[in-house]
Amino acid sequence: SLSVPIASKLLKCLHVRLINRYCCTMNHKSRRSWEIE
Repeated sequence: SLSVPIASKLLKCLHVRLINRYCCTMNHKSRRSWEIE
């Protein structure tokens, strides 16, 4: 039962990392949207 939460934590970390990378690439590609805000 202990392996389940650990796996979910690892998956969450990986998911967050992927989102951060995607956001970073999108920010570099289009800064107009950020300037508008």
